[in-house]
Amino acid sequence: MIISCIKSAELTLNVLRAEYERVKSDELLKDIKYLEDKINYYKESFKKMPEIENRLYYKIEYEGKNTMKAIEEVANENSVNGVKPTDTTYIYKKYFKKIKKYLKRQ
Repeated sequence: MIISCIKSAELTLNVLRAEYERVKSDELLKDIKYLEDKINYYKESFKKMPEIENRLYYKIEYEGKNTMKAIEEVANENSVNGVKPTDTTYIYKKYFKKIKKYLKRQ
């Protein structure tokens, strides 16, 4: 799952940054830049995935939206694109519960 891939890369990035502060190595700086680029690539790819869970997770975790705002946006996107479900209550009950355990701030 791409969520765990992003989270793992972010943890590794934090470790590399801490180590870089200690030793100031050019090699570590290259590794940090590479990992930052990969994380950004993953996030952009993740953002474009059509699955409701992925869109909700991205809006909450990376765009910093509150749960209901993210659910409303996903419902509106679905409505505009002619995709079901468009009901916020249904999206909350069925999809939000699937991603809740992965969210940092809930």
